[in-house]
Amino acid sequence: MKGLRADIARLYGLDDFQSVTFSVRERGGEQGLVMDLKDKPWGPTYVRFGIHLNDDLQGTSNYSLIANITRTRINALGAEWRNDFRIGHNAGYFSEFYQPLDFRGCFFVAPSFVSRREKFPFYEGDRRIAVYDVEDRSLAVDLGMSLGQWGEIRTGVTRGKVHASVDSGAIGLPEGTIDQGAMRASLVIVRTDSPTIPREGGALLVQYYGARENLGSADQYSKLSVNGNFSFSRGRQTFFFGGAGGTNLHTEIPAYHHFRLGGLLELGGFATGQLHGDRFALVRAGGYYRIRDLPAAFGRGLYVGALAEAGNAWLPEERTSLSDLHRSVTAIVGADTLAGPILLGYARAET
Repeated sequence: MKGLRADIARLYGLDDFQSVTFSVRERGGEQGLVMDLKDKPWGPTYVRFGIHLNDDLQGTSNYSLIANITRTRINALGAEWRNDFRIGHNAGYFSEFYQPLDFRGCFFVAPSFVSRREKFPFYEGDRRIAVYDVEDRSLAVDLGMSLGQWGEIRTGVTRGKVHASVDSGAIGLPEGTIDQGAMRASLVIVRTDSPTIPREGGALLVQYYGARENLGSADQYSKLSVNGNFSFSRGRQTFFFGGAGGTNLHTEIPAYHHFRLGGLLELGGFATGQLHGDRFALVRAGGYYRIRDLPAAFGRGLYVGALAEAGNAWLPEERTSLSDLHRSVTAIVGADTLAGPILLGYARAET
């Protein structure tokens, strides 16, 4: 029975079926198990939309329109083709073909393509002095193993080009077209009751990126980052805590690939990407309260909450120290809807 429940959970976790049930039936004097799988009426192609707005209340604002189109069950092994589109600020396109290599879905291969253009602000204190324009196009292929209901682990190689230029301001940064070639690896563990606004469980993301000259990279460096959160609830009140950190592993990361902090849930009192460096640390803790339940046809609930954060990013010439962490406090109003999460936040920081 325990194995049967695990199989049912795995089938439901594919997110292809509206319901998964079973029954015991008798035929010809023998008993058998019959699985009843009810397809979602809106599949197997799923389309999602979103919008991202950011305003620092000092004359700088940006917006992005986001869309995702995912085609599932392409072949007998359950291949998926995912496409993400972003229009507006930091526009880009990402496409990945996820192909399981066996019927249990244990191992997979995932070729992908990404094209994105990002504008990174550079600050001197609270004053923006330059904008760095970075366009990245690359191909990658990953081999991985599914961890079932826990997540996945993957490793692969990527090859592409970065075109960097100073969009405004006078600052000495690498410019021109730069070849990129790297090996990469990641570990994703997600054990939450909701991928958007969880009330129970935790999530962990570990990423490694190693640019290597023998893979065609103009610069050779490494970066490793970890990000995790844990949530638990008492009645309608949810508490959470977590943190993140990144290191250059004693290499020199070029400015176009620095770690960046700033923006909602990443030191919200700072502008997006305001803090940058080849090392960073961040801790966070907070809570939110479900003030109203939403009808099942619209989502789960409406929330109000607050978040306290402390962190910093350090440039190569700066010494890593916990004594110079910046602090930020954010008030958040949110809704967990079927269309996705809606979050409104107001933050203040102490520099």
